[in-house]
Amino acid sequence: YYKADPTTVGGFGSSSGGHTIVLAGMRAAYPWYNAIPLAEAPAVDASLVYVIADSAIVDPYARYQYALTASERLARSTEGFFLTEDGMREGNPQLILERGETVALPPLLLIQGDQDANIPWQIPQKFGETYRQAGGPVEWRLYPGQPHVFTRGPGAETDAAIGVMKAFIARYVNAPAVVRR
Repeated sequence: YYKADPTTVGGFGSSSGGHTIVLAGMRAAYPWYNAIPLAEAPAVDASLVYVIADSAIVDPYARYQYALTASERLARSTEGFFLTEDGMREGNPQLILERGETVALPPLLLIQGDQDANIPWQIPQKFGETYRQAGGPVEWRLYPGQPHVFTRGPGAETDAAIGVMKAFIARYVNAPAVVRR
C-alpha cells in the first residue's frame, strides 16, 4: 500500500511506547504478537531493522518497585496497565533476556535523562548491559539534567539527541539482518 521497503523499517518509542517498541523489536515472531493475520501481505516480516527507545520502561517490574516508594500515580498506572505483577514480569524486556528466551536483537539506541522522575536511569542502563551481553548491538546515551522524555521539548539537549538518533538510523538502515539469539 505504501510501497515502503521493509528492510529499512525501524521503530521509535518513548516511555511506555519505548517499552512497546522494544518488545516489538525483540518479539517480532512471537505468536501472541502475530495473532491477527495480514491478509494483504501474509509473507511480510514484522522485524525491525533498529529500535530507538527514549526514557523507556524496559523493566516494568523494577519500575513498579521504584514507583511503590516514589509515586502513587506511577504505581497505579503500572497496575492499571499490567493488572498483575505476573503481567509485569511476562512482557518485561529485561526479564525476557534474563530468562534466556529466543528473541531478535535489532540494534538498539537507549536515550535517557538522568533526572527522570518516572524511571531511574539505572534501569535502562542495566537493560542495555543485559542486551549487549545477550549479543545485541546497543548504544546508551545519558543526558545530564534531563527529565523524562526530554526529547519532546525544544532545546540543545533535544537537538543533540535527535542528531544521535539520525546518525544511529543511518548506520543501520540497509545493514545486515537482525541478530537472533
